[in-house]
Amino acid sequence: MAWLRPHIAAGTVADLPVPLLEMLLIGPLSEVTRRWLSGAPGIDLAEAARVLPEPIWRSLQAGY
Repeated sequence: MAWLRPHIAAGTVADLPVPLLEMLLIGPLSEVTRRWLSGAPGIDLAEAARVLPEPIWRSLQAGY
């Protein structure tokens, strides 16, 4: 949160309650990891690393 606070103040990151920001940032990564560790089919960590960062950051943008 220390890194995000200046970006929230500048209006580039959405001003949301901390738990919601955490869910948007960590939630997708946590779920991919949980499924991969459980052996769920179709989970490719390399693909997740390639495609998830952009939509995660978009979800954090102010005014999105």
